[in-house]
Amino acid sequence: MTVVVTGGTKGIGLAIAERLARPGEPLLLAYRSDDAAAEAAKARLAPTGAKVTTIRADVGQIEGA
Repeated sequence: MTVVVTGGTKGIGLAIAERLARPGEPLLLAYRSDDAAAEAAKARLAPTGAKVTTIRADVGQIEGA
């Protein structure tokens, strides 16, 4: 199962991503602008074994969705 978490690189979104991360499963973290937080989130989730991908996009806009 692929999981997509919008706002998944900080705060509640990151906590949700941590809870849903499964070894070998794709986990997509969408974020709007903080590249450093995205890299930190990816590193934090690495021990879960999930296949973490970060996606910079504003999903509040049609172009980002």
